[in-house]
Amino acid sequence: MSSQRILFSIITAAAIAAPLTGQAITAADAFVKAPHSVLPLIEESTRLDMIDYFNAGSERASRNTLYGNSRITSLTPEHIVLEVTAASTMEMVTLPLTSSSADSVIVVIHTVATPVPDSKVTLYNKSWEPISGGVFTAPGIDQWLKPDSGRSGRDEVEALLPFMLTSCSYDAATKSFVFTNRSAEFLSEEVYEPIKMYLQNKLVYTWDGKRLALRK
Repeated sequence: MSSQRILFSIITAAAIAAPLTGQAITAADAFVKAPHSVLPLIEESTRLDMIDYFNAGSERASRNTLYGNSRITSLTPEHIVLEVTAASTMEMVTLPLTSSSADSVIVVIHTVATPVPDSKVTLYNKSWEPISGGVFTAPGIDQWLKPDSGRSGRDEVEALLPFMLTSCSYDAATKSFVFTNRSAEFLSEEVYEPIKMYLQNKLVYTWDGKRLALRK
């Protein structure tokens, strides 16, 4: 191991220990220490290599446990974007809690091509315990329906749309989470055409320091 890698490992270890000593966690911290249940395909040593490659400006991929390629495509102190496999991506976003400048919430966005991109969003505390209790609820039919849809519009959507496929991504510029309606990409045109007037194309959620709230 080179002296540069040893130094980086020491710095990373210190950064990872920071949340235990009263400092906020970064996206790189979250990525390296995410448990197997959250990121099973990339070993911790491989994650450190991926950070090395990204910081060096290299596009070199790293082998995951399925013998496929994984790489970091974007990294800032609060946000990391990963190509986990050829068909899946993951974003991790660290958000501060207003109750404590040293406390953080970790938002994990896991998107899989089904083949239409479909995302699952989960919030964790710094101990990687899932957070519940009204901090975030994924948008459902009530959120996706336009306000003027009425009961007839809702009934038609529920009859023709078996489930919503939605992707999510973090917009660092506005510090918001953008959910995109992907229904038109998997439904046939004749099925989607009668209901598209009732459905919104995008929903935007913002962090208010306590919860992810739908922006009106």
